[in-house]
Amino acid sequence: MSRVVPLLALASCLLVPSLASADVKPEISSPEDGAIVDTTFWVEVSRGTFEHCSVGGCDELKDLDVTLRANGKYAASADFEGQPSVALEVTLEPGEYELEADGEVSGVGKSITVTVEGPPDVPQPPLEDGCSVVDEGGAGLPLGGALMLFAGLWRRRRGAEERASASTPGRS
Repeated sequence: MSRVVPLLALASCLLVPSLASADVKPEISSPEDGAIVDTTFWVEVSRGTFEHCSVGGCDELKDLDVTLRANGKYAASADFEGQPSVALEVTLEPGEYELEADGEVSGVGKSITVTVEGPPDVPQPPLEDGCSVVDEGGAGLPLGGALMLFAGLWRRRRGAEERASASTPGRS
């Protein structure tokens, strides 16, 4: 009897379908790994699948949506809507990024690296009149405020000088 139990266990392993599963991860098909892209670019991702086999048979589950991450942070997401792939519009600051697609049921696929290049620094346009105190709606208000401040400081200084001269003997 002690030999029958291991034989039955071996026979059941051979006759019962495996409980293992096979899956296809979502794949970034565009841009290519190592590509140089603009700050706004498109990423095409193919749908992942997850095949799960059990005693009752095998089922293939397909991703309904995908999330794209750049350096581990959310960048974009989209629904496949029955299509085999989806295009996601992504906007990133200039720099180097590792992109990865995370399928709803199939998990994270192979990552790619892209370098985002932005436009060169654009100088700020000069002010229309070349002077910040000129304003059509309240012309002269900043200039008037500056003049009032100056006048107040001048009066204070003048008052201090007069008090100092009045308290000093022999000075008129």
